[in-house]
Order: sequence, then structure tokens, then C-alpha cells
Amino acid sequence: MLQFHRKFIRKLEADGVHMTVHISVRGRTLSLEPEALLLAHQLHLKTEIEFRT
Repeated sequence: MLQFHRKFIRKLEADGVHMTVHISVRGRTLSLEPEALLLAHQLHLKTEIEFRT
């Protein structure tokens, strides 16, 4: 999803806006492919994962 907004995210960063990727999961387990977080990592975005039961 982030790949379509890469230029917009970079512009926001240049303007001083800080972004966070927030993943909320209902349950106790989460399985992600490495590629799922790769772009967030490349853009140096903070990532939070929340487990809700």
C-alpha cells in the first residue's frame, strides 16, 4: 500500500511531518512476510504493532 504513496511520504518528511505505520491485530499471533515491512523500513518510518485480544 505504501508503494503508491512513496513520493507523497517523502514530501511530508521534507516538510517536517513524522509518520508511523500502525498495525493492529485482533488475536495473539501475527505472521508477516518480510516484504510487508520493507518499504516502511526503506522510508525510515516508525512501525508499531498492537495486539488486541
